[in-house]
Amino acid sequence: MGQENDSFYRELLNDFKTESAEHYESIVQGIHELVPGEDDANFVSLETLYRNTHSLKGAARAISLKDIEKVCSVLENVFGKIKKKEVTLSPELIRELKLYASLIKDLIDGISGSKVVVPGSRISREIKNLEKVAFEQKLSSIKEEPSGIIIKEKENQKQYDCDSNKAHFSQIENASVRIPTEHLNKILQQTENFIAIKSTLSYYKSELEEISQRYNDTKVYELLRDISSFENVLSRMTNDLITSIRETLLSNFSNFFRLLDRMVKEIADEYNKEIIFKTIGSSAEIDRRILDELKDPIIHIIRNCIDHGIEDAPTRLSLGKPAKGTIFINVEKQIDQNVVITIDDDGFGIDREKIRNSAVKNGLFSESEASQLNDKQVDDLIFASGVTSKKFVTDLSGRGLGMSIVADKIARMDGTITTESTPGKSTRFTITLPQTIATFKGILVKCGKQQLMIPSKFVTSVKRIKKSEIINLGNGAMIRDGDGPSTGIVRLSEVMSIDSYRFTGKSDQILNVMFICRKNIRYAYIVDEIYEEYEGIIQNKGIFLGNTQNIAGVTMIKNGVVVPVVKVKELLRNSGSVTSLQREIINQEAPSTEVGKVLIAEDSITIRSMLRNIVESAGYEVTTAVDGKDAFGKLKTERFDIVVSDIEMPNMNGFELTRNIKEHPEYNEIPVILVTALESQSDMKKGMDAGADAYIVKSSFEKSNLVETIKRFL
Repeated sequence: MGQENDSFYRELLNDFKTESAEHYESIVQGIHELVPGEDDANFVSLETLYRNTHSLKGAARAISLKDIEKVCSVLENVFGKIKKKEVTLSPELIRELKLYASLIKDLIDGISGSKVVVPGSRISREIKNLEKVAFEQKLSSIKEEPSGIIIKEKENQKQYDCDSNKAHFSQIENASVRIPTEHLNKILQQTENFIAIKSTLSYYKSELEEISQRYNDTKVYELLRDISSFENVLSRMTNDLITSIRETLLSNFSNFFRLLDRMVKEIADEYNKEIIFKTIGSSAEIDRRILDELKDPIIHIIRNCIDHGIEDAPTRLSLGKPAKGTIFINVEKQIDQNVVITIDDDGFGIDREKIRNSAVKNGLFSESEASQLNDKQVDDLIFASGVTSKKFVTDLSGRGLGMSIVADKIARMDGTITTESTPGKSTRFTITLPQTIATFKGILVKCGKQQLMIPSKFVTSVKRIKKSEIINLGNGAMIRDGDGPSTGIVRLSEVMSIDSYRFTGKSDQILNVMFICRKNIRYAYIVDEIYEEYEGIIQNKGIFLGNTQNIAGVTMIKNGVVVPVVKVKELLRNSGSVTSLQREIINQEAPSTEVGKVLIAEDSITIRSMLRNIVESAGYEVTTAVDGKDAFGKLKTERFDIVVSDIEMPNMNGFELTRNIKEHPEYNEIPVILVTALESQSDMKKGMDAGADAYIVKSSFEKSNLVETIKRFL
């Protein structure tokens, strides 16, 4: 797979070299055609320059050439300002543009095997020079300023000098030392290795206990007593040390809340909504590793509150609400060392009817089953993959994937998320997380000659059963755990692909069974032996086990024995492949035998090749067009199931193509996905008004986004 990716990247890079040379020549020619101060005469040249710079930026972004993307982004911004007459095209600016073009040439030459190396300092200097010349008119008003401030600072300096000695000792008392987080993480990892020493000492103590009982020797007994005492001291010291270091990794929410405050204002402006953002509990502390992982889920929830929940001012006033909506976050530390975060908005609430319809459409329930769900069950469906209350798909929302990813991320941190909603009034999300990352605990089992560690938190029960208790259902095997529903049962060794002892045909044979559950997916596993629970830490798999399925890492037990730790998420997913009950565990539709036909309209050679490869790799038949006019012509001669289009294209842009498709009686049912670098709210609205079914921004583009969006419409 790696070689295939490398080959594809080289192919894209070759396409980019050809395309970038064409764009560069057009940019140089366009700059030479510019006339200082002649706005009308420069109109055509500026349009060409803007489009070529935009296309070169997009192609560079597609293959992660960050320097070229950054340089073109600045140049595109300057051309955009000139087009809008916000910047005057002076002779000095034209000269600077010519110098700037040489920077682009050197960057392009650098990826073509040239010995030219462009340092980052030059890139920064050239960008600064161009922006200074382009925007110096705006800056001129603040060139002559505050000599008085300097004088004031000098006056204040004397007072500071007088007081500095008095403050010196109090500063020392309150001083703190800055330590990089990664250093603290390393110290914690090294400290947690003492847990393995505790485990080893416990093993030797148990061995010594057997010897003492067998030989009844006084000296052995005294040695055992001393070791037991030392074990207690070591255990206490290790626990105290780990707890202290974990406390140094705690961080409060204050900085994150300030970031959210700015973000809410920016998104509210984008959506033309007025929002009050309130927070309580900024001083509450949580492990900064958890906080770092928590940021994306919370940001996504708040985006959903603004996009899905809170209405615009006229709508709110018509409903008798204040014009400004409110988002409120509260953080509390619980007695049980958990942190509870609640996020409230006073918006529209969850549209349960749309959620039900989306769940039925995605095959999660039949219409009759969906109608029987209570309000809480419907609210929780927003965390199911593919379920959404939005009809129009944008890069921010509408795919029904975001909240599923949020729930999955929080679950990986040993947390939970729930929601409750009052239609027309409010929605609340409640996230519960541990304050610190807990030490790993696992149950040791054996399959054949291989020992495995199963994380304790996923084990619901362990029991011994007779073979006769296993029942057949179709071609699969099922078993009951108490009064609960029947559960699929498989041999753990079969899923893990290891040799094991097979049970005999006797119906009274006793089997060891472990019930494992994660996120409502549940299986029973037959193992040869079940031992005790161990405490330890999970180490990385390393290069030898790097590609091994169902393994999360390794841990050390007893006298240094290394044991693989099972990755439960993969284990449960792969268990479906060894039983006919897969449909009851993973609700997945059988693939269609008919191959979908996709028409891709993109003027960039590089991006066109990339999109073709992504869509074809997903099993679709692809036809490409060089612009909107070419794409519309191909619609007249061939049948297509979906159209994927760029927006900025010559002859006919993506908005025009979408409008023509949706207004044509033969093609108006064909879904249109716009994939573009234009990410403003106004551009998304243009796409929606034109009739587009989905809008994906290239700046956050991932191939899974496009494939998943295509699957939603086919």
